[in-house]
Amino acid sequence: KPEIDYITRKLLNIKLWGNENGGRWKTNLIKNNYELLLVSQFTLYGVLKGNGPDFHKSLPSEEAYGLYTRLIESLRTSYEPHKIHH
Repeated sequence: KPEIDYITRKLLNIKLWGNENGGRWKTNLIKNNYELLLVSQFTLYGVLKGNGPDFHKSLPSEEAYGLYTRLIESLRTSYEPHKIHH
């Protein structure tokens, strides 16, 4: 649960957009009233081993899916549910 809370806070509060005065990295998703699209992508945690990919450090699929669905629920609880997509 702590990792879900951390990721939720970071996704909603990270300042990636400029403000009305042209300042860079000043506003977040909430301030801009933006939507968020989550993409489950296990291959991002793969590494190359020899001539092929290796995913031994990735979570087992059932555990990863549970983490992903808990993250979606947490984001929908913390922000506007209709603005969280997956």
